[in-house]
Amino acid sequence: MSQVPRVEQQAFAVRFSAMNTRRVIEAAIRAAQDLLWQNAPPMHYVADDATVARLRDLVRSAAVQAALLQSSDTFLTFVLRAVEVVVADQSQTDREMIGRLWDVLDEPHLNQALGIPQNSRISYGPYPRRR
Repeated sequence: MSQVPRVEQQAFAVRFSAMNTRRVIEAAIRAAQDLLWQNAPPMHYVADDATVARLRDLVRSAAVQAALLQSSDTFLTFVLRAVEVVVADQSQTDREMIGRLWDVLDEPHLNQALGIPQNSRISYGPYPRRR
């Protein structure tokens, strides 16, 4: 019975890890979009403070932090890091943070990267785009 050389095992572990981190990052971004949408009128299921707290918990979770540390500098990684920066900013109100999060998470290029159709619910965010 032949054994797989150590170099091949390490290469497989790196490929698997990269594949897994991409999935974690993509799932975290989708979850962040869903949390943001739950806060949007007319749904407004979740209050501003609870939305921001949930987003903080999401980006501070062990799985997301590990994925961010192990990931390459990809578009999705930068988006998730931007979400992390927004929710870490204690100088803004929850409402201001939510407005900034719409700017980050309601981007046509992001939706395209996630395979979300152009006329999806996230693209109809209630807050006007700031340019």
